[in-house]
Amino acid sequence: MLDAYLLSRKSDTKGGLMFTDFLVNVFSNDVLGVSGLRAIGLGLLDVIKPVKRHLIRKMSFGK
Repeated sequence: MLDAYLLSRKSDTKGGLMFTDFLVNVFSNDVLGVSGLRAIGLGLLDVIKPVKRHLIRKMSFGK
């Protein structure tokens, strides 16, 4: 039973780890122009509410 659970969670866990790693790389990068792109991306995320809700739901509950 535990093996089945482990298999069902494996892809979701890997996706969450990859996304978290992506965020760390984006927000710790000081390459010229990246800060502007980050600001635009965060601004768009705040304006486009369905995308924001989906991201919050995905990162909070894995769905």
